Parts: sequence; C-alpha cells; structure tokens
Amino acid sequence: SITLSAMEISSKTPLTQALPWLNHGNRQPKQFILVTDSVETDGRFLLYSQATHTLLCSQKQKEEGIDTEGNSSVYWLSCGPLTEFLVASSLRKMGCEAATDYLKGIKSGTNMASGPLSILSIMSDLVNQKDPPDLDESYLRKLYYKIKGYGDSSNGCNDKKSSLMLVVVDDASALANMFGGRLTYLFLSYIRVLSGVSIIVRCSNDVDKDSFMEHDLPSVHPNRKADWFGAGGQRNDLKRSMELPWERTLVELADWIADITPLPSGYSREAHGRLIVSAVPSCDPPLVMNYSLQDNSVL
Repeated sequence: SITLSAMEISSKTPLTQALPWLNHGNRQPKQFILVTDSVETDGRFLLYSQATHTLLCSQKQKEEGIDTEGNSSVYWLSCGPLTEFLVASSLRKMGCEAATDYLKGIKSGTNMASGPLSILSIMSDLVNQKDPPDLDESYLRKLYYKIKGYGDSSNGCNDKKSSLMLVVVDDASALANMFGGRLTYLFLSYIRVLSGVSIIVRCSNDVDKDSFMEHDLPSVHPNRKADWFGAGGQRNDLKRSMELPWERTLVELADWIADITPLPSGYSREAHGRLIVSAVPSCDPPLVMNYSLQDNSVL
C-alpha cells in the first residue's frame, strides 16, 4: 500500500522536494503518474519538473560517489502543438543540461535519438513524412516499438535497477483526439508494463471542472468545505453520469494522481494554483499544496 506521510512544506520549498513520489532517495521505483489540468491551470510545469529531476538523478549519484552503471533517460512524446525545439527550450530553462545539448544538436543537424533526452512531436513527424501514415493502430504500434527501442539502447546491457527511464506523454487528451480513447488507453497500458520504465501522463480535466463549477459549487453549504474536481476526486454525480470522460479510465493505471486546479479564493500574486496529490490505492487524505511558477523553477 501507499501512504502519504506528513511533510513540512514552506512557501519556498522546490516542487521536486514536495512531491511524495520522489521521496525514495536516488533510486526511483517504476510508477505511473497521472496529471490532470484544465484551460485555466496548465499542468505542463509538472512534466518539466519531473523530466529535469530524472535527468539530473544520475549526475547527482556520481557527485555523491554512488556507483551506478545505468544512465537517466527521458523520452518526451508531444501530442499537441509544441515542437521539439519548444520542449527542449523549456527544459533548458529548468536547468536541464541534456536539453542544452539537445538544442545544439538541432542547430547542427545532429541526430540526438541516442542521447539521454529524446523528443518526438507527432505533428512534426506527420508533416515531415512524404507519405503521411493513417492515424490508426499501426502508427501507435510503431510508436510503441520506437519508445521501447530507445529504452533498450539507453540502458544497453546495464543493470536496469540502477538506470532510470521516464516516458512523458503530453498530452493524452490530444492523442485521443487523433486515435480515439480506446487505442490511446491500450497504447499507454503497453508502455505501463515495459520493464524499468516510469511514465507521467498529462490529460485534460475540463469536463470535471465544468460539472463542478455548474452543479456542485453553487450547492455547497457555506459551512462545509467543497470537494475538489479532478481524477482523484470522488463525486457521486460523476459516478452516476453516463457521460464520463474517457480520461477517468486512466485512474486504473495510475500509482499517483496530481490534479492541477485553480485557487478556490481566486487570483493571487503569491500562488498561481493548487496541486492535489492522491496515492492509488490509499486510505489517506490527499496532499494539498499551492504552487508558484517562477522564471526557471516551481515553488
């Protein structure tokens, strides 16, 4: 079982130190992290923080004198409008050295497929092909084997327990708009069972948010605390609804759920939103914290 231990979080605590799933020392367990957000609160910052932490993990091990044969690697799958250059530029602002090398490779025309960071934009991939493939199961199958091959080449014959491999899917809702919810769910399930691979998935939560704002919030008693909307929320109206968003099925795959929601009090200069972390399965209450986006960090 997974428990959420009490944590001392100040207003200046870096996000990577506040996230409970990173509280495992230098060796990260295999896990599936589901990030849900909405138009008002973009949760992509959590993906950047997770990817940067993973790439810096092996460097930290070497600095502390920890013997490790494996290397950290990140495969970023951009399913929306962000290009490889934009993703790498954002990672560089977070202090990721691998992103700096990746950008140098883009400018020089060097193939960076075998480096610690690999970024694939589905839109760019489709546009650059002479004969664009059909958006069906065959394309996702080829994409799966491409990700699997990258993990094998990054780890080589090293000890999988000492190497880190993270797959970032940004975002699953856009992927489902192209291939459908069923194929997207199967695709993520196949990546979920890859040996030695963790995955963090971002998806839309606008359906839950709209339902919460329209039906739940006006009816909340003034003396009662309102429940939150998100994949980790438990609301009876959504359980009874026949029009559940397909993203709710991703909860079955998740080990951790991070709901990025607006502040209940409205706009604030000190905090830009609320992060609600739920462990799956867990009987403990969720971990709630406010976050602030800085120029090159998240607090």
